[in-house]
Amino acid sequence: MTLRGSLVLTLLAISLSPALQTLGQAPAATADETIRVTVSLNDDGSRTVYQFDNAKHEATATTTEPDGKPRGKIVYQVADGGRFVSGTAYGPDDKFLFKGLYKVIIYLTHQFASCNVGA
Repeated sequence: MTLRGSLVLTLLAISLSPALQTLGQAPAATADETIRVTVSLNDDGSRTVYQFDNAKHEATATTTEPDGKPRGKIVYQVADGGRFVSGTAYGPDDKFLFKGLYKVIIYLTHQFASCNVGA
């Protein structure tokens, strides 16, 4: 991968990160299984369109440059509970870049209090 390609990939990941945090997780499935679309205008003038398709358990984030040229796309697989399971990133030419898997890690902590039992 060239330095320019690496820079574009890094910028794509950075530009999508705050928007995904704002959107949170995919919405719960509705009875009519409609497709929900949200558009975000990014600070650099680019635009990201988020499309949630509950019937397919899929969400797509497509980012375009300010002039309308494609920048990249990420296709997410969504679990029944609305959590992202995986994401596949594509470049502006729809060429595969990478795939990420999302895992939930639960940390359990135990606190034990000592008790003095007197007779």
